[in-house]
Amino acid sequence: MKVGNIDDQLLNKLEFYNVQFILPKLIQEEGVIKRIESYRRSSLMTALFIFLTLITGGLFYLVMRWEQGLKIAFLYKKCKLKRATHLLVYSLDYEKELVKLKIRNAPIKDVRSNYKIFDYRLYTYYLDDDVFKPIQTVFNTSTNQEIIQNFCRGVIDPETVSEVYGENNTTIPDKTTLQILIDEILSPFYIFQVFSIVLWAAFEEYYSYAAVIFITSAISIIVTLREAKQNFQKLRKMTEIVTVEHVFRGNNPIVIEKEEVIIQKSIYENKQQIISKQIVPGDLIEVKDGWTVPCDCILLNGSCIINESMLTGESIPIIKTPIQYNDKGYNPQEDSKQCTLFAGTKCIEGRHPEKGKIPILVIASQTGFSTNKGQLVRSILFPKPTKFSFHKDSMKFVGVLGIMAFIGFCVTIKDQLKELSDENLTLGQLIINALDLVTITVPPALPTCLSIGISLALGRLQKKQIYCISPNRVNVAGKITIMCFDKTGTLTEDGLDLYGVRPIGFSQKKNKFCFQDLIINMKEMSEKENIGDLNEIHILKSEKLRPNDLFLEIMASCHGLAKVNGELIGDPLE
Repeated sequence: MKVGNIDDQLLNKLEFYNVQFILPKLIQEEGVIKRIESYRRSSLMTALFIFLTLITGGLFYLVMRWEQGLKIAFLYKKCKLKRATHLLVYSLDYEKELVKLKIRNAPIKDVRSNYKIFDYRLYTYYLDDDVFKPIQTVFNTSTNQEIIQNFCRGVIDPETVSEVYGENNTTIPDKTTLQILIDEILSPFYIFQVFSIVLWAAFEEYYSYAAVIFITSAISIIVTLREAKQNFQKLRKMTEIVTVEHVFRGNNPIVIEKEEVIIQKSIYENKQQIISKQIVPGDLIEVKDGWTVPCDCILLNGSCIINESMLTGESIPIIKTPIQYNDKGYNPQEDSKQCTLFAGTKCIEGRHPEKGKIPILVIASQTGFSTNKGQLVRSILFPKPTKFSFHKDSMKFVGVLGIMAFIGFCVTIKDQLKELSDENLTLGQLIINALDLVTITVPPALPTCLSIGISLALGRLQKKQIYCISPNRVNVAGKITIMCFDKTGTLTEDGLDLYGVRPIGFSQKKNKFCFQDLIINMKEMSEKENIGDLNEIHILKSEKLRPNDLFLEIMASCHGLAKVNGELIGDPLE
């Protein structure tokens, strides 16, 4: 038998647990997957894990909790995808996350069946022909013409569509108080504090200092837990918006004639009222004045004036026009942005020649975390990893102190063994002395001081309306020396205030035209005037106007303001 190349044999050996996958078309950087490996949890090793956890008093569990690599190596084995119970997903930054495979009965491919699925960073994938594919709508892979032909009449069976895509909900997934408390208490620092308190109180009757450490640690945990929970709830409240919407479901009387969508007046017979969470991709939604868009939509008819400052920071409203009947591919981030209404933006006014008789309609294209608003929430929940790791550096520091304690123990062990042989010292006392050396070298109050510092920082940030759901990142923020901003309006407010103007006038002193003093009150422009020779200004040759008068006319006419319901809209600066 001919033996193949060693590299080829190795590649074939490695390939059996590598899983094939396809990423969504418009995926965020936070959700990009680099590699997937299939694993199966071993029942035998799980039983051994429980046994070792019990006989070590939970220490074995803590080590496995702190080191994910050890836990995966101990409890899981690489296997073929057919036998897999879990998947190890590598992110773009090679962060590892172990996700569980689930079975869902749903009509994902228009045929109801049991599909293996997994969720990763709010994206859902299903197994089809040994390849994991994303559950995504067809809008981003369709042409404008196909969208109009297939979706202009609305959804007939919304329950089936909802089974596939889920609710139209961008609320941050809930995290219970118990989960936050466990994550905080089971950190290495707090476990060391518990160890020190038990050692001092149970074996040495050192109650005073043990009580002080216990009380300060409890206060620190409570304060940190309270701050984290409050910030989490406020962010959750900001992302949770439920509104009442009017949709048109069923076989709506809409026809396409000469590449134009014609909506019959009888469509109002199919009008239904639902809450925004029940919207599904393909729904026809009615546009109203002052309407907050509940999901990403495609404008079908009429036009809309949209305020997108919530997403872009731009204060100038944008006019959206209906989707064109052509064979261009639909891409909401590029050419199709003009006909796309994004979730969270506000419709100032909808316009149509027959407004009131014919509804202005949009087609729901993306719902939930697939919307632009959902992507913002995803970037909050899964921020990019930072190179500065306070936790790792702290562990290294504690490790160095632990090594120093071990060296100190080695130096004194000779004398202690002599005392033991002379029966002046018991074996129990020898062990307690060694542990004492560790608790003295590594200060037990260190984690308490760090936690109190973080809690105080969170409180100061909260007063500035800055919310943090990951307290450990406060330490990272303390290392920042330079911050770069793109522009003022995006980060502060959606407009600017006009303070004053500097008109051009003739300076007798310089014998030329130049900028004059700042004028804050516009009435002063007609009073303070240096005319000079008007013929020297090219723009004034045809019109014999004073410079300030011309300046007033320019300010009154050169703008992009519009009147809606008797109110001016446009750039606040104008």
